Amino acid sequence: MMKSIKLYLIFLIGIMVFAGCNRRAANLEPDNTYTLTGTLVKNLDIDQLLVIAAFKRNDTTLNRAIINIGNDTLANAANQYIFTYDDPSDLAAGDYYLKIKDTVTAWSDSVLFTVPGNFAIDTLSGIPENRVYRTSNTVSISFLISLESDGYLYAIAHEDSTYSNHGFSEYVTSGAASVTIDKEQMTFPENINDTIRYEVYMYSYTGTPSNTPFLPVVLNTELLNDNISKLDFTGNFGVVMVTPRDSLVAVTQ
Repeated sequence: MMKSIKLYLIFLIGIMVFAGCNRRAANLEPDNTYTLTGTLVKNLDIDQLLVIAAFKRNDTTLNRAIINIGNDTLANAANQYIFTYDDPSDLAAGDYYLKIKDTVTAWSDSVLFTVPGNFAIDTLSGIPENRVYRTSNTVSISFLISLESDGYLYAIAHEDSTYSNHGFSEYVTSGAASVTIDKEQMTFPENINDTIRYEVYMYSYTGTPSNTPFLPVVLNTELLNDNISKLDFTGNFGVVMVTPRDSLVAVTQ
Protein backbone atom coordinates (compact mmCIF):
# COMPACT_ATOMS: atom_id res chain seq x y z
CA MET A 1 0.00 0.00 0.00
CA MET A 2 2.77 2.43 0.99
CA LYS A 3 4.63 1.61 -2.24
CA SER A 4 1.55 2.51 -4.27
CA ILE A 5 1.18 5.83 -2.43
CA LYS A 6 4.86 6.67 -3.05
CA LEU A 7 4.54 5.92 -6.75
CA TYR A 8 1.40 8.06 -6.92
CA LEU A 9 3.16 10.97 -5.19
CA ILE A 10 6.13 10.68 -7.57
CA PHE A 11 3.68 10.74 -10.47
CA LEU A 12 1.99 13.91 -9.14
CA ILE A 13 5.33 15.62 -8.56
CA GLY A 14 6.34 14.77 -12.12
CA ILE A 15 3.17 16.34 -13.51
CA MET A 16 3.73 19.47 -11.43
CA VAL A 17 7.35 19.83 -12.60
CA PHE A 18 6.32 19.32 -16.22
CA ALA A 19 3.57 21.92 -15.91
CA GLY A 20 5.97 24.36 -14.28
CA CYS A 21 8.49 23.91 -17.08
CA ASN A 22 5.80 24.58 -19.65
CA ARG A 23 4.74 27.76 -17.83
CA ARG A 24 8.35 28.96 -17.69
CA ALA A 25 8.80 28.21 -21.40
CA ALA A 26 5.61 30.11 -22.21
CA ASN A 27 6.79 33.07 -20.14
CA LEU A 28 9.97 33.24 -22.25
CA GLU A 29 7.96 34.33 -25.28
CA PRO A 30 8.38 38.11 -25.56
CA ASP A 31 5.39 40.43 -25.76
CA ASN A 32 7.02 42.19 -28.73
CA THR A 33 9.83 41.43 -31.14
CA TYR A 34 12.12 44.05 -32.64
CA THR A 35 14.28 44.17 -35.76
CA LEU A 36 17.10 46.58 -36.56
CA THR A 37 19.00 46.91 -39.84
CA GLY A 38 21.60 49.59 -40.30
CA THR A 39 25.03 50.83 -41.28
CA LEU A 40 27.50 53.40 -40.14
CA VAL A 41 29.46 54.73 -43.14
CA LYS A 42 32.80 56.46 -42.67
CA ASN A 43 33.65 57.70 -46.14
CA LEU A 44 37.15 59.15 -46.39
CA ASP A 45 36.65 59.86 -50.09
CA ILE A 46 34.09 62.62 -49.50
CA ASP A 47 34.78 63.29 -45.79
CA GLN A 48 31.41 61.99 -44.67
CA LEU A 49 30.38 60.13 -41.53
CA LEU A 50 26.79 59.06 -41.02
CA VAL A 51 24.65 56.31 -39.56
CA ILE A 52 21.38 55.09 -41.04
CA ALA A 53 19.02 52.46 -39.64
CA ALA A 54 15.53 51.01 -39.95
CA PHE A 55 13.67 49.76 -36.87
CA LYS A 56 10.56 47.57 -36.59
CA ARG A 57 8.32 46.26 -33.84
CA ASN A 58 6.45 43.06 -34.70
CA ASP A 59 7.43 43.50 -38.39
CA THR A 60 5.88 46.99 -38.51
CA THR A 61 8.07 50.05 -39.06
CA LEU A 62 8.42 51.92 -35.80
CA ASN A 63 8.87 55.68 -36.04
CA ARG A 64 8.52 56.44 -32.35
CA ALA A 65 11.85 55.27 -31.03
CA ILE A 66 14.95 56.91 -29.63
CA ILE A 67 18.19 55.72 -31.22
CA ASN A 68 21.46 57.30 -30.24
CA ILE A 69 25.23 56.93 -30.21
CA GLY A 70 26.56 58.71 -27.17
CA ASN A 71 24.90 62.13 -27.06
CA ASP A 72 23.96 62.07 -30.76
CA THR A 73 20.35 61.09 -31.49
CA LEU A 74 19.28 59.82 -34.89
CA ALA A 75 16.43 61.74 -36.54
CA ASN A 76 13.48 59.89 -38.04
CA ALA A 77 12.69 60.63 -41.68
CA ALA A 78 10.94 58.55 -44.34
CA ASN A 79 10.75 55.48 -42.06
CA GLN A 80 14.48 55.57 -41.38
CA TYR A 81 16.67 56.91 -38.63
CA ILE A 82 19.72 58.93 -39.69
CA PHE A 83 22.41 61.12 -38.22
CA THR A 84 25.19 62.91 -40.12
CA TYR A 85 28.27 64.00 -38.22
CA ASP A 86 30.04 67.29 -38.80
CA ASP A 87 33.40 65.62 -39.32
CA PRO A 88 34.55 62.00 -39.95
CA SER A 89 36.94 62.33 -37.03
CA ASP A 90 33.97 62.67 -34.65
CA LEU A 91 34.05 58.89 -34.27
CA ALA A 92 37.63 57.71 -34.04
CA ALA A 93 38.58 54.04 -34.30
CA GLY A 94 37.19 52.12 -31.34
CA ASP A 95 34.09 50.60 -29.75
CA TYR A 96 30.73 52.33 -29.40
CA TYR A 97 27.13 51.49 -28.49
CA LEU A 98 24.06 52.11 -30.61
CA LYS A 99 21.27 52.44 -28.04
CA ILE A 100 17.60 51.91 -28.93
CA LYS A 101 14.45 52.60 -26.91
CA ASP A 102 10.79 52.09 -27.81
CA THR A 103 9.07 55.14 -26.31
CA VAL A 104 5.70 53.35 -26.25
CA THR A 105 6.57 50.09 -24.50
CA ALA A 106 9.76 51.34 -22.75
CA TRP A 107 11.68 48.37 -24.24
CA SER A 108 15.37 49.15 -24.71
CA ASP A 109 18.55 47.45 -25.85
CA SER A 110 21.90 48.29 -27.41
CA VAL A 111 24.31 47.08 -30.09
CA LEU A 112 28.07 47.17 -29.60
CA PHE A 113 29.95 48.09 -32.78
CA THR A 114 33.52 48.88 -33.77
CA VAL A 115 34.75 51.68 -36.02
CA PRO A 116 37.85 50.33 -37.81
CA GLY A 117 40.98 52.39 -38.39
CA ASN A 118 41.40 54.71 -41.36
CA PHE A 119 43.18 53.22 -44.35
CA ALA A 120 43.88 53.89 -48.03
CA ILE A 121 44.72 52.34 -51.37
CA ASP A 122 48.49 52.15 -51.72
CA THR A 123 48.96 51.38 -55.42
CA LEU A 124 47.26 50.01 -58.52
CA SER A 125 49.74 47.75 -60.26
CA GLY A 126 49.49 46.64 -63.87
CA ILE A 127 48.71 50.09 -65.29
CA PRO A 128 51.08 52.90 -66.32
CA GLU A 129 51.24 56.35 -64.75
CA ASN A 130 48.63 57.67 -67.18
CA ARG A 131 46.14 55.25 -65.53
CA VAL A 132 45.20 53.63 -68.85
CA TYR A 133 44.22 50.00 -68.37
CA ARG A 134 44.16 47.61 -71.31
CA THR A 135 41.73 44.76 -70.92
CA SER A 136 44.46 42.26 -71.71
CA ASN A 137 46.36 43.30 -68.56
CA THR A 138 45.92 42.22 -64.94
CA VAL A 139 45.40 44.97 -62.36
CA SER A 140 46.02 44.46 -58.66
CA ILE A 141 45.16 46.74 -55.74
CA SER A 142 47.58 47.03 -52.83
CA PHE A 143 46.16 48.69 -49.73
CA LEU A 144 47.14 49.72 -46.25
CA ILE A 145 45.74 47.89 -43.23
CA SER A 146 42.57 49.04 -41.44
CA LEU A 147 43.04 48.15 -37.78
CA GLU A 148 40.22 46.26 -36.03
CA SER A 149 38.40 45.49 -39.28
CA ASP A 150 36.65 42.16 -39.82
CA GLY A 151 37.49 42.08 -43.53
CA TYR A 152 37.90 43.95 -46.80
CA LEU A 153 36.22 44.35 -50.17
CA TYR A 154 37.36 46.10 -53.30
CA ALA A 155 34.73 48.09 -55.17
CA ILE A 156 34.63 49.42 -58.74
CA ALA A 157 32.04 51.35 -60.72
CA HIS A 158 31.72 53.43 -63.88
CA GLU A 159 32.44 57.07 -63.05
CA ASP A 160 28.83 58.04 -63.84
CA SER A 161 27.19 55.34 -61.70
CA THR A 162 28.64 55.82 -58.20
CA TYR A 163 26.30 56.38 -55.23
CA SER A 164 23.42 54.71 -57.06
CA ASN A 165 23.56 51.09 -55.80
CA HIS A 166 25.47 50.07 -58.92
CA GLY A 167 28.94 48.70 -59.56
CA PHE A 168 30.68 45.63 -58.24
CA SER A 169 32.35 44.72 -54.96
CA GLU A 170 34.09 41.54 -53.93
CA TYR A 171 35.73 40.22 -50.78
CA VAL A 172 39.47 39.99 -50.27
CA THR A 173 39.91 36.38 -49.23
CA SER A 174 43.66 35.92 -49.64
CA GLY A 175 44.62 37.22 -46.20
CA ALA A 176 47.05 39.61 -47.89
CA ALA A 177 46.75 43.38 -48.28
CA SER A 178 46.29 43.08 -52.02
CA VAL A 179 43.70 41.78 -54.48
CA THR A 180 43.38 41.29 -58.23
CA ILE A 181 40.49 43.01 -59.98
CA ASP A 182 38.11 40.61 -61.72
CA LYS A 183 38.42 41.44 -65.43
CA GLU A 184 34.90 40.21 -66.08
CA GLN A 185 33.61 43.23 -64.16
CA MET A 186 35.34 45.71 -66.49
CA THR A 187 32.35 46.04 -68.79
CA PHE A 188 31.49 48.72 -71.33
CA PRO A 189 28.04 50.32 -71.54
CA GLU A 190 26.36 50.28 -74.94
CA ASN A 191 26.86 54.01 -75.45
CA ILE A 192 30.61 53.77 -74.89
CA ASN A 193 32.73 52.63 -77.83
CA ASP A 194 36.13 51.75 -76.45
CA THR A 195 37.08 53.73 -73.31
CA ILE A 196 35.56 54.34 -69.89
CA ARG A 197 36.79 55.62 -66.55
CA TYR A 198 36.37 53.44 -63.47
CA GLU A 199 36.42 54.61 -59.88
CA VAL A 200 38.21 52.17 -57.55
CA TYR A 201 37.69 51.96 -53.79
CA MET A 202 38.55 49.68 -50.91
CA TYR A 203 36.08 48.95 -48.11
CA SER A 204 36.91 47.66 -44.65
CA TYR A 205 34.01 46.55 -42.48
CA THR A 206 33.05 45.37 -39.02
CA GLY A 207 29.90 43.59 -37.92
CA THR A 208 27.17 43.11 -40.51
CA PRO A 209 26.40 46.33 -42.41
CA SER A 210 23.45 46.73 -44.77
CA ASN A 211 23.53 48.19 -48.25
CA THR A 212 22.91 51.91 -48.49
CA PRO A 213 23.07 54.48 -51.33
CA PHE A 214 25.51 56.42 -49.15
CA LEU A 215 28.16 53.92 -50.30
CA PRO A 216 29.80 54.78 -53.63
CA VAL A 217 29.48 51.20 -54.90
CA VAL A 218 26.92 48.55 -53.98
CA LEU A 219 28.01 46.38 -51.03
CA ASN A 220 28.30 42.65 -51.60
CA THR A 221 26.64 41.12 -48.53
CA GLU A 222 26.70 37.43 -49.53
CA LEU A 223 29.22 36.47 -46.83
CA LEU A 224 27.55 38.49 -44.07
CA ASN A 225 25.11 37.00 -41.57
CA ASP A 226 22.79 38.75 -39.11
CA ASN A 227 24.73 39.66 -35.97
CA ILE A 228 21.77 40.49 -33.68
CA SER A 229 20.06 37.31 -32.55
CA LYS A 230 18.25 37.73 -29.24
CA LEU A 231 14.85 36.28 -28.43
CA ASP A 232 13.14 39.67 -28.73
CA PHE A 233 15.70 41.54 -30.87
CA THR A 234 17.18 40.48 -34.22
CA GLY A 235 18.75 41.99 -37.31
CA ASN A 236 22.09 43.38 -38.35
CA PHE A 237 24.29 46.40 -37.87
CA GLY A 238 27.84 47.18 -38.94
CA VAL A 239 30.35 49.73 -40.16
CA VAL A 240 31.86 50.32 -43.60
CA MET A 241 35.05 52.37 -43.99
CA VAL A 242 35.58 53.75 -47.53
CA THR A 243 39.01 54.77 -48.79
CA PRO A 244 39.74 57.79 -50.95
CA ARG A 245 39.19 56.68 -54.54
CA ASP A 246 41.71 55.74 -57.15
CA SER A 247 40.83 55.46 -60.82
CA LEU A 248 41.75 53.96 -64.15
CA VAL A 249 40.69 54.38 -67.75
CA ALA A 250 39.87 51.08 -69.43
CA VAL A 251 40.43 50.64 -73.15
CA THR A 252 39.63 47.67 -75.33
CA GLN A 253 42.60 48.12 -77.65
